[in-house]
Amino acid sequence: MIDRRTIPVVAVFAAVFAVLTLCVQTASAQTYTVLYTFQGGTDGGFPNPGLIRDSSGNLYGITTTAGNRSDCNNYGCGTVYKLTPSGQFSVLHTFTGGADGWPNATWGSLISDAAGNFYGVASIRGVHGNGVVFQMTPSGGYMVLHSFASSPIDGMGPQYTLYQDPLTRVIYGTTFGGGPRGYNGYGTVYALSKANIVSDVILHSFNFSDGALPQGSLAADASGNLYGTAGQGGTADCGVAFRVTKTGSYTVLYNFQCAPDGYLPGSVVLDAQGNIYGGTWEGGDATACPFYGCGIIYKITPHGQETILHTFRNREGASPNELMFDAQGNLWGTTAYGGAHNDGVIFKITTAGTYTDVYDFTGGMNGATPYAGLIQDAAGNFYGTVGGGIMGCIQSGCGMIFKFTPPH
Repeated sequence: MIDRRTIPVVAVFAAVFAVLTLCVQTASAQTYTVLYTFQGGTDGGFPNPGLIRDSSGNLYGITTTAGNRSDCNNYGCGTVYKLTPSGQFSVLHTFTGGADGWPNATWGSLISDAAGNFYGVASIRGVHGNGVVFQMTPSGGYMVLHSFASSPIDGMGPQYTLYQDPLTRVIYGTTFGGGPRGYNGYGTVYALSKANIVSDVILHSFNFSDGALPQGSLAADASGNLYGTAGQGGTADCGVAFRVTKTGSYTVLYNFQCAPDGYLPGSVVLDAQGNIYGGTWEGGDATACPFYGCGIIYKITPHGQETILHTFRNREGASPNELMFDAQGNLWGTTAYGGAHNDGVIFKITTAGTYTDVYDFTGGMNGATPYAGLIQDAAGNFYGTVGGGIMGCIQSGCGMIFKFTPPH
């Protein structure tokens, strides 16, 4: 089954409106603030990939459409942007959809290195048409590091957040397709060496029985082993959780079964003991949502034992995105759907499985349907991206950047 997270068709461009900042405050002292509303013009539209934050509090992200509306079938190819703590917005790069790529189906955020450079992926286009890995300087200098060729040994369709080894600076990632089967391939795990950046090394090519179509970002343990998921394939065609070493030794840790334990697993995070935590976009209680269920939050030990921490049943959220740990060891995340208004939620869950629906998105000019997780500052505030706002892209809007202060 194809991932439901597809880019909506962009409608007729509407007039540019003023940036709106909305704030919702409850009696429990939680605060939700819209920091920026995308206009669907030169600033971009659909900031689905989420955010990264630097030490000065600046936020950076990718939009998947708009920018230069004359490119990419008059939708625009997207932008890389910066938002300062004072609210000043600037575009660092406008994609052309040519050699620099088009992040049309990019779901992963940027990463940064010690020098302040950023790295990201554009899921399609590039020299070979199959996506690129790129580097950006803080001042906006853009360089393609690798263009995927798909066949016979390359992948195609990089979609998720990269991982860079802090010592070797080697970049690791996944592609949604490609490998030895070319355009019919099931995806790859790859490494890009700084010594030979234009050529990638395929650590693993998926063959369906061991997983297919990876749909999440990688995480690394203290020994440098990489962990991730494939959204489909495996023994039940419901996806797998895997480990791969940096020399390419691959192990399936768990085969998902759709119901009751999940389908379409996404990005993972690790705790200090090497346990894997993540969510599945569907699966769980098959009676709660159409198709296979509303998704779950799970824990998998380093030896492959799975525990379901929470099963979504729509009212408190559905289709969870990537997770993050707070300073107290709790997990936080968002769901794209479900909640009081069916516009998604912000939630907290302990590693023991105690779940709290902390905030329900209300839609419209206040935001809805987040497709990315959260990041957090030292003061405990969360930041993320949502759909909604100005209707210059589709009826539901071009998207927004928000700040959320949880109740204390």
